[in-house]
Amino acid sequence: MIDCGSSMPTNAPIKSAIEFKQAADKTVVDSRARFRQALCCVVEQRRGQYPDERNCEDILHDLGDELPLQAPWQLPAASQQPSNLTVILVSGVLWECVSGTVNPFGAGKGEEASAADYDYLKPHFPVVEVVKVAGRASSKYNGKIVADAIHESVLHYPNNDIVVVAYSKGAADTLEALRQMGEASAVPANLKALVTTTGAIYGSPLGDELDGIYKTLFAKLPWPSCRPVDDQPIESISRSARMHWMADHWNELPKGIRYYSLGVYDAPENQHWALSPLSKHLAKFDARNDSHMIYSDQILPESQLLGYIKADHWSFVLPFNRNKHPFWRPFFNDNNAFPREVLFESLLRYVEADMSEANAAELP
Repeated sequence: MIDCGSSMPTNAPIKSAIEFKQAADKTVVDSRARFRQALCCVVEQRRGQYPDERNCEDILHDLGDELPLQAPWQLPAASQQPSNLTVILVSGVLWECVSGTVNPFGAGKGEEASAADYDYLKPHFPVVEVVKVAGRASSKYNGKIVADAIHESVLHYPNNDIVVVAYSKGAADTLEALRQMGEASAVPANLKALVTTTGAIYGSPLGDELDGIYKTLFAKLPWPSCRPVDDQPIESISRSARMHWMADHWNELPKGIRYYSLGVYDAPENQHWALSPLSKHLAKFDARNDSHMIYSDQILPESQLLGYIKADHWSFVLPFNRNKHPFWRPFFNDNNAFPREVLFESLLRYVEADMSEANAAELP
């Protein structure tokens, strides 16, 4: 299911960290068949409602090794009743620079990002919050921002269960938030789940090899909206830093939180022209990458593996192709079309149903 060895670079971290990952990968639960059924269901239910439609088989990779469902399962019908879930989104490196333009998994219909980007989830998922993490900061710095946002959400919606959906470096920032909250014995009881999408769980070789180049480029960024904090975003998601962090801290994280992982990768020719060279560079470790992350480094231990999306690092989450700004759309439109509404609704409905089943199973 996950080929641990193929993506190990020659400058891999110390043996104990590698051994941790190899053991942790064995704790992953293969839920790809169930999520595929959920996604295909939503694809059909929403056909004709959103732009950038794709058939189900064009959204998810089929590696030919999915375990068949042990029992019949069907995604519950979409409810018109408001859910008790608060959905908190945590994005990645440099998103702060474009946060006024696009929201992660947003509809992206105008020139500016707004709360209306998530109207497509209503009336069932009315509470969607986006954490504005610093785009040029370490996970340690952003971890506090995420933890504070979770606590703030509890104050506003004390009766809601919280599901965090973290993208890219946002996954590392959220794991650090969990560590900080656990260390302070301040984990809200209603924090129920973490979903990662192309999560920087075990880091990227690009973080080790290109950190200096990235810092040089970041220094030339003209946007005052994303000034450097400690300027360690890439260092935080290097392979060496993330492998060590996971080995040192995973078992210290709070218990009782459900984990879900959604991987992402595609061929370089299907990726944005600016990402394709990075994808080809990563291919010397593993061709199955999204230009930033190798597919097997995106999966949380003890999580349900939901599948692997056919996309690059940007397209499945950031709606640049929908944006009407005269700069963003022409520059980022290449290979950026993706059925984000369908994917995000599928994720939320799947997680809600899975948590409900787990709660029912625990009842006497």
